[in-house]
Order: sequence, then structure tokens, then C-alpha cells
Amino acid sequence: MNFEEVIKGRYSLRQFDEKKEVEDEVLKEILDMAINAPSACNSMPYKITVATKEKAKLIASKRKLNMNKFAEKAKVIFVIEEDSYNLTAKAGNKITDIDFRSIDIGIMVQNICLAAYSKGLVTCILGMFDEKSIQEIIGTKSPIRLLVAMGYPEKDRDITKKKSVEEIFKII
Repeated sequence: MNFEEVIKGRYSLRQFDEKKEVEDEVLKEILDMAINAPSACNSMPYKITVATKEKAKLIASKRKLNMNKFAEKAKVIFVIEEDSYNLTAKAGNKITDIDFRSIDIGIMVQNICLAAYSKGLVTCILGMFDEKSIQEIIGTKSPIRLLVAMGYPEKDRDITKKKSVEEIFKII
């Protein structure tokens, strides 16, 4: 699969194959690609916990407003915690008043999703969850910013129409 196929093919899917496990070696390859994401001053202001099997189901069950029930069928849940800046990125934050951590986490999570897709997996980024319960499960006090549900697809996706380039882009 070439780069353009990965970019144009990656999508959020909510139907995971409950029978097919994600191999540890594939997870390690995805994590290697995740940590190669650029970050402000190479601060890498995040921690990643990968939950599989029963822990993944337990974490996925910690929902708010009964949202994202489909994630309980995912074979893997990536828990993305916010970590502290390094000194240089912290100084940049003070000067610009921009929280680079959220940007860096977004870039790294996109690497996770694209790497997973390149390995035949599908993902869905989750923002609605019971943070306190998940913090207790993984043993952290750090803020949890995102979850990424992952697994093999149960079926092919229905194509989602995207906006055209002309609708969102201009050269001036």
C-alpha cells in the first residue's frame, strides 16, 4: 500500500471483528511509527498505554452518556495520556501561549491510525469516556486526552463523502 492509498483509505470504523486478535508484533510496529511523530522541541508530551483483551473491554465500557458502546468489540484500546513538556517546549508555550501538547498528541494519534490502516486494521478515535475510571484502571493521575479503538474490520466500510478540495482550500 502506498502513501496516498493509506491517506485516502484510512477511515473511522465502528464495526470490529470480534474473533480476530491483533498480533503483539503488529502493535509494536504501530507503536514504533507512533513515537516517530514529530513534536514541539521533540518533547513527546504523552504516554501510551495499550490495553488488549479483557482490559480493552473494561476500558471501553467506561463511557459517558452511553456513547461509543461499539468500542467494546475492539480488540485493542490505546489510552493516550498527556505528559509534561520538556524545558524548551515549555518555554515556547509561555512565549506563544499555545498548548503544543494537544497538537503533538493529535499528530502522534494520526500516526497510530495511519500505521494501523497500513497493517489492515481500522481505528476510531474516542473523546467521550469516564476519565477517572480509566485512570484507576491503568494506574495514572495524568490527564487522559483520547482513546483509540482498534481492530480488524468486521466488514468493508460504506464510503463517506468528503468535501471537495474547492470547498475547503484556496491559494492566495
